[in-house]
Amino acid sequence: MVSSREVARVVGSIGSCSLVFQEEEQFMTRFLQQIIKYKEIEGVSWSDRFDVAKAGVAEEAKHELSFWRKNLRKINVRTFTSERKSCKIVWGDAGETGEGAHFDFGDGKKIFHSRYDEEEGLASSTYRE
Repeated sequence: MVSSREVARVVGSIGSCSLVFQEEEQFMTRFLQQIIKYKEIEGVSWSDRFDVAKAGVAEEAKHELSFWRKNLRKINVRTFTSERKSCKIVWGDAGETGEGAHFDFGDGKKIFHSRYDEEEGLASSTYRE
């Protein structure tokens, strides 16, 4: 026996961490959300308690709650900074028509090349470098 308000409180707490939980948040609360929707379908108030089995998703909702109980601490981690790679320019040069360079990121050399537009080509070599 639960109220829609109680279930919504749990789903809302999990949903507020969606940036960290990513797809797990949406996927592993879908049956809990159906319990909340049952309130609208049957015209139950937010505070009225009802048997979750009537919503038809009791076992699935228990599975979701069990998932969060077991995994919350484990998946409540997200790196918000990208991995830094050390990079060495092997060589680079700029001419009248474009610029180029060879980079080494530790996983092999990468080649970079870009052409200048007419205005950049007319600029000084110091500007281009």
